[in-house]
Amino acid sequence: MDPTVKKWFKSIGLTEANNHKTNYNNDFIEQHGNIKSVKKEAGFDPVQVQEKMNFFMMQSLVIEVGTEQMRKYFLKQTGIDKSNVGQFLMQEQHARLKNIKIVADQKQIMYRKDANIKKFDITIMMILIRYCCGVSRPDKFWTNPGQQDNTNLANLVRIQKYRNMMIAHNPDLRIPVVEFENYWKILTPIFKNLGVTVDEINKYRQIV
Repeated sequence: MDPTVKKWFKSIGLTEANNHKTNYNNDFIEQHGNIKSVKKEAGFDPVQVQEKMNFFMMQSLVIEVGTEQMRKYFLKQTGIDKSNVGQFLMQEQHARLKNIKIVADQKQIMYRKDANIKKFDITIMMILIRYCCGVSRPDKFWTNPGQQDNTNLANLVRIQKYRNMMIAHNPDLRIPVVEFENYWKILTPIFKNLGVTVDEINKYRQIV
């Protein structure tokens, strides 16, 4: 770990436990620009620091585990091998995806023979799930599936919903403790219903 980063984590009571945590800690600092910006914003206020840690734990769970579940769903529904994703999308580019709004950066990683699905983020995965998996749902489903709908597809949509609400549209990069605990309780059964174990879910509470 970078000495400056290590010193900062030590100063707020966080210690280096293993290489897995170290990588996440470094990513956390890089995400906020540099150590000075984090110090200045947090002012070593334990509450604000904890809220930033809450954000990072939630972000890691939702984006890492959530996106992986979407990849699995897409591959299962389409019946294609991950090595053939690029070829599949190059064909769909002129078919089911022809009139779908996709930004240039996304097109660059999607429409190529050697496309790597591991590089597809939640936004791309939800586009592919919605338009390339042969599912038909009303428009409102894709923003707010019914409470009684406990299908894998509905749970994936909920993950995207919470990603937008808690992560993508969170300018402070902080989540208060009470909100964090409430969101975690909501997300846990969503991930469990997708086949993720409780141990795997709670592992993300230990990464910082």
